Amino acid sequence: MDEVKALIKKLSMDFQDRSILRELSDLLFNASPAGEIDLQVETWAKEWKLEESKIWSVIDLVEATKFWTIEQGLRQSVLKCTNIQSASKSISAKKKRTALASVKLGTEIDRAKALTLAKANPSLISEVTEKIPANLIKHALEEGYTGWLPCSSYGISGHIYRPDKGIKDKLSVEFPGICIDSCLAIMFDDLKHSHKHRPTMPRFPFWIRQWLKKNPDRVMIEKTDAEKAQMIAQRMDDY
Repeated sequence: MDEVKALIKKLSMDFQDRSILRELSDLLFNASPAGEIDLQVETWAKEWKLEESKIWSVIDLVEATKFWTIEQGLRQSVLKCTNIQSASKSISAKKKRTALASVKLGTEIDRAKALTLAKANPSLISEVTEKIPANLIKHALEEGYTGWLPCSSYGISGHIYRPDKGIKDKLSVEFPGICIDSCLAIMFDDLKHSHKHRPTMPRFPFWIRQWLKKNPDRVMIEKTDAEKAQMIAQRMDDY
């Protein structure tokens, strides 16, 4: 896998990043068919004891070089590498086993040095998927935020992402003082008018975190009970 070595050198990757790259390349090379795997970031994060955001950063970094791409598969999003697909078809079974052994050896060495250094616990965020009926896809968007966000394939399949209580509680801990529901409503409005920026299903937890980090001027601050009481009193006076 000379191309993987070249990428590591080109991108000046640290121990963790190159271990993740080699691990994903190994999965792609050993897949059936080779060169395409389901995008299971949450599962990998738990197995490798890393934050999902760390794996996503490597995926995005390498995707920018066009070594692999993220595409919509029949069941879920997939990670696809045409170079590995071509290599798998052209090399002999013996060469393939040799190449795989080399990749696995490099992966094991780097994982021993890098992934064991991870201190963060795996993410607790889980994904809850649903679909909007085809005849209601457009109408559902016009109704505004009702607890779900449209995915990248929403216009075709109606797939939506619905953050459950566990997800919201996790985000509240990570972003204290912020009204998560209000922010999700703003996100919905953004995605409603910009379908090109809608994330894929597995990318949603990472995308939500990034939105909260990059939009500090747009986040809604959670009000105290006293402030809520004051607002209610003011509305009653106005009424």
